[in-house]
Amino acid sequence: MNVIIDKLRDYPIAVVGALVFIVCVAVVFVRGDVVPELSVQETELIARLRTINDNVIDSKDLEQDAESLLSYVASIDERLFNRNERSINTAFFYSYEDKLDIIISNVSQLTDEDPALIKGGPNELSLHSG
Repeated sequence: MNVIIDKLRDYPIAVVGALVFIVCVAVVFVRGDVVPELSVQETELIARLRTINDNVIDSKDLEQDAESLLSYVASIDERLFNRNERSINTAFFYSYEDKLDIIISNVSQLTDEDPALIKGGPNELSLHSG
């Protein structure tokens, strides 16, 4: 044992170098599997950051666009037929007789939804039908 200690004392730089090498190998061995995981996480985070930046750019004037869409929806709602106002709806179609010099023989309004489209019907509408 004294022989080994004497040899180590004769070559201190080699001993320190060997210890540093062993420590470096141990660190690489312990941390080697972490690097690929962190690379994947970095790639995912960069993609998310890119998406967030794109959304920030695209959200410019978003409130104004939403307000204009709401005004369009309100305008469309004003023009829609109301199912409960049958006489007004019928009069609308008969008003074309005078304007266009035509004769409308019959105007009728469906009372309920189309039975084929109601729940349990053959063509039932669902959230993703299309």
